[in-house]
Amino acid sequence: MLLKSVFEKNFSCYGYRRLKKALKKKFNIIINHKTIKKIQKEFGLYSNFVKKKRKRTFSFFKWRKNNFYPNLVKQNFKVTEKNKLWSIDITHLKKENCFRYLAAIIDCYDKKVVSYQIGEKNNQELIKKTLEKIKKRINKSSNLILHSDRGSQFLSWWYQGFCQKNKITISMNRPRNPIDNAPIESFFASMKKEVLYNQEIKNMDDYLIKINQWIEFYNSIRIRN
Repeated sequence: MLLKSVFEKNFSCYGYRRLKKALKKKFNIIINHKTIKKIQKEFGLYSNFVKKKRKRTFSFFKWRKNNFYPNLVKQNFKVTEKNKLWSIDITHLKKENCFRYLAAIIDCYDKKVVSYQIGEKNNQELIKKTLEKIKKRINKSSNLILHSDRGSQFLSWWYQGFCQKNKITISMNRPRNPIDNAPIESFFASMKKEVLYNQEIKNMDDYLIKINQWIEFYNSIRIRN
């Protein structure tokens, strides 16, 4: 069945809205959303997302006041061009007792991943590798704002020096306001729902393979809401 094939080829993560868009986009098939829901119910075409309560913890560091930068974005992530506003952050990847860390940068124009890096430690080196991978792209951009939270990696002398050297304007969340960096938070949430909670993950190596596959899918195929 075509609908089942579309569902499975897209990481088994599409709901009826995205399935409707995918059928129209790829096959020029227009189908009522009620019909899609009916077929989903009949064949069990649902994502296995697991909702988890998120426990928020905050760490405080004694940094000089001039390490903090104001929030220039103020939750307005709408831009009309690429390479004008990027969102950066790090999230942890856990499988059983094994941990890895993913640093990623999202372009707020089209919500695509500009660069990402996976490492064993959540440290400055992870951010360094993520940024240096796209140095040529940074050099070609102008008036670029890079927005982050107030994590220690973004308060470091290296990060702030890199931004200044490459003429990047730094913007940061207000204290205890993760919603100030909504694009990257939303990206990480979608990734974990559609990979970790919706796929058969055997071990960390398998998890990382699927993360790489999903990011490619996210950038090139995945339908946005």
